[in-house]
Formats: sequence, structure tokens, C-alpha cells
Amino acid sequence: MQERSSESCSAHRLGRLPAPERHAQGQDTAVRRNSANRGMGHINGWKSEKEIFIVAQQMIWFFGSIAFSFIAWGIITARYIWPELRHRERAEALRPLLILHSFRFIGLAMLVPGVVSPDLPLAFAHPAAYGDIIAAILALLSLSLLPGAAGVAVAWLFSLWGSADLLNAFYQANHAGLSAGQLGAAFFLPTLIVPLLLITHGLAFRILLRHQPEAPLPGSA
Repeated sequence: MQERSSESCSAHRLGRLPAPERHAQGQDTAVRRNSANRGMGHINGWKSEKEIFIVAQQMIWFFGSIAFSFIAWGIITARYIWPELRHRERAEALRPLLILHSFRFIGLAMLVPGVVSPDLPLAFAHPAAYGDIIAAILALLSLSLLPGAAGVAVAWLFSLWGSADLLNAFYQANHAGLSAGQLGAAFFLPTLIVPLLLITHGLAFRILLRHQPEAPLPGSA
């Protein structure tokens, strides 16, 4: 309202001036407006460039954290986890991995406002959260059925579903244009937990594919 009033006053004053002076003052006003618009455009452009730089920096930190996590968990697995599991029977080797994956209910954090950003893409959040809870249920079901054949079958289903769910989460994040800052407090799920889950899925497949020697018959030499 104040801007329209000032424009009306300026127009009123211009009406009182002679024609040459009105023309000159009108040109001066137009020049000032164009300069102001160019200045605002420059500021907006600078803000956009700064935002792009910040987002790019966040993604470098994000993927760098994932890479370091894979390296660290890979060392732990090779030195401490796999040597403990490799000589166990299949069911006994699978149980610690299934117990670990039964905690994948924490993926539901992707649906909690305040934990993640309100603008977190739902195309990423929903598949990640619901896929994790299904994987946790399959892990618990397999635990309850082992060492029977049904438990091994469910362990196969869990391994296929669980690994596909994690890989799909990376795909959906890229497809939805996810930025690291949108994860909020859940930033540590893909950077700390997901690499361990993928590595242990690899161990589960290796255990499931491992040849199981037949138990010796009673009384045989």
C-alpha cells in the first residue's frame, strides 16, 4: 500500500512538471528500478549458487561417510566376525546375523517427523521404512524356525528381500533427489548401519551356499 501511495504521489508530482522535465524524471525512475532489479537478481543468483555448493558439500560428506563405514566394517568382519562364524554349523552361524537384522525396525524412524526433515521425499521414506520392518519380521521368523528346513528357507527369503531392500533404498534416494540434510537424525542409518547390514547379508549368502556335510550315521566308523 505504501509503495502504491508513493507511486501515486510521484505520478502526481510528475503531472505538475513541464513535459521535458517529466520525461527526464521518468527515465531516471526507470533506470533506478532496473538497477534495483538487477541487484536483486544478483543476490538471488548468489544465494542459489551458495545453496548448490552447500548441498554438494553435504553429499560429499555423506558418501564419504558411507565409504569409510564400509572400510571399517569390512575390517571388523574379516578379522573378528567371519573367523567366529566360518566353522559353525549353518544354523548356528546364521543366528547372530539374524539377531542383528531383527533390529531393522529402527528404519521406521524415517516416518517420524522431527527425526527426519519434513521435506524428506516420501518416495524414499516409505519403501525404506516398510522394507526394513518386513526384513526384521523375516529375520525373527527364521530364528524361530531354525535349525529346520523351514528356517533355512525363510533365511533365504530374508536374505533376498533384505539385500534388495537396502539396494532399492539407495536407488530411491538417488531417484528422489535426496539431500543428506533431509535425513536429520537418521543420517547415521545409511552411513553407519546400512554398510554393516549389507556386509552381513553377504556373509548370510555365503553361509547359506556353503556345503553342509551330512551327519554320520549312528554306529558308522
